[in-house]
Amino acid sequence: MACLLFMRHAETDFNRHNLWMGRTDQGLNENGLEQARLAAAAMSGTKLAFVYASPLLRARQTAQIVAASQSEPPPVVLLEGLVERGFGTFEGAVKTESRRKLMESDPTVEALEVVVTRLQQAVDAIDYSGPVLIVSHSAIFQCLVKQLEFLPKPCKTRIGNAEVVELSRPGRAGQIHHRNAP
Repeated sequence: MACLLFMRHAETDFNRHNLWMGRTDQGLNENGLEQARLAAAAMSGTKLAFVYASPLLRARQTAQIVAASQSEPPPVVLLEGLVERGFGTFEGAVKTESRRKLMESDPTVEALEVVVTRLQQAVDAIDYSGPVLIVSHSAIFQCLVKQLEFLPKPCKTRIGNAEVVELSRPGRAGQIHHRNAP
């Protein structure tokens, strides 16, 4: 099986000001565009077969910049299951520990079980016939690691803007569930 990489989208103004973004569809700021270009240049030696991305603008922009920098640009495939968790009334609010605790019981916030289910469906829809990059969001990365038990290399549970990690799954000798497997 090919390499699976994960990249969190590059910086937005919400990221810069430590605000929950969720489904708020905001593009990259100038620093984010530069982060995406630098990450793309750093990945130019990795020949990607596919780039899968959240359909939210910040992830699409990052994915398109990375794909365009490849010597043979791979297709960018948008998967709804990779969209950020909906944070309801918390979107646009400053992130604090007290709000983080309140968020989990707020009925306007997308239930973690729903996020995990749609994320598993997205992971199953990926074509792993060559090196793959997923461009998505921090809550999606955390679900991949904590709920779906992917192992990031380097080992971490949080990921910065435009940061890239390699993912594998324990007990599968680095293999990811392949959608065409019997």
